[in-house]
Amino acid sequence: MPGWSLSGLWGLVAGSALIVGTLIGYFVRVPQRIVASVMGFGAGVLISALSFELMTDSYRRGGLLSCAIGFLAASGDRARRAPRRHTRVGRDRGEPARRRLGQPRHRRGDLLPARS
Repeated sequence: MPGWSLSGLWGLVAGSALIVGTLIGYFVRVPQRIVASVMGFGAGVLISALSFELMTDSYRRGGLLSCAIGFLAASGDRARRAPRRHTRVGRDRGEPARRRLGQPRHRRGDLLPARS
């Protein structure tokens, strides 16, 4: 088999994963917890790959000490600036966490302006 056709075949196989994933997402009800886990894993892999790529270059340019200090400073700054959102939901009917903390639950009509 020529090289170009083998490359095309493997490109078709790799691209078909996108179509299969789209069909699964469209026709199958996937729990939100699984979707969040897969997305979190993917984000972690992407950040890890980027970090290792940048770490190699910074180690070559500045040495181990400056590379480690820069990496720790950047990760500490990122952790400090991370949004502090509470995204957990209540146990009954998906109520937001604020309901469990004793704050009043808003009804749909409460957010609309009063009729005159």
